[in-house]
Amino acid sequence: MIRTQVLKVRQERNAALVEAMLLAAQVDGRVAEAEMRTVLRHALECPELQGERPEFLVDRLERGVEALASMGDEALFVSLRRRLPDAHNRLLAFGLAAKVVFENVGSQGPDAQLLSRLQQGLDVPPPQARAMVSGLAEGVSPTEVAAEPSTRLGARVLELVLLSVGLDASLSSAEVNALHEAQEDPQQMRELCGQLLRRLAFGSQVEAPLAAVRRQLEELALVPSTVTPRREALRLAVRFSEALGHGWSQELLLGFVQELFGLTDEAV
Repeated sequence: MIRTQVLKVRQERNAALVEAMLLAAQVDGRVAEAEMRTVLRHALECPELQGERPEFLVDRLERGVEALASMGDEALFVSLRRRLPDAHNRLLAFGLAAKVVFENVGSQGPDAQLLSRLQQGLDVPPPQARAMVSGLAEGVSPTEVAAEPSTRLGARVLELVLLSVGLDASLSSAEVNALHEAQEDPQQMRELCGQLLRRLAFGSQVEAPLAAVRRQLEELALVPSTVTPRREALRLAVRFSEALGHGWSQELLLGFVQELFGLTDEAV
């Protein structure tokens, strides 16, 4: 049940990303075949969409074109903002759409009016939009610009492990960094885990563990991130789980996280 819900949330987000790219590709309310191929290529290159089957992406493209024709831009922007509720994913959607705009650059340069409409429609703050456009011009991927700090991604996965044993905690960057530095030293890792558990011994129990785990998995399924931070976060979580006393529930959870991150066993 949790797995189905998490994957549904991710598919809705992924569909919104595809539709944002279609908004950037349309001309006079229509998306030509060449632009469809451009959007599909960018979708296949995006780390957030690499776990999707190509036939799903093609289906979302076709549905997105239908939505554009029936809803219009403003109604579609409302729908996109609903399915992209956080700043990181809205910035990612803007970046993917802007990349399509850059692909169709003419002699006059990128369409500034279209970029402005995408930025406003997705409710992306102007400084973030400018940073994304600058990053794209320098060859940086939209996911890299939109991603949150790698330490925060690591904290999210570690906090999921803690939730699986009934503890609700927010780990600091200092705690995550200390665990990262100790991950190749089992004894030191166990000592740090012991200190952490003593800090969380009182007042950190989760009242509804399954609901908390589902929410954390949904956040992990949606947070923009590139392959290297994902791999490092999962490796650290595996060492952390082992130090806590790796059980079947942690193994299942981390296996699902590995699937969400699109990582092979060899990568971990």
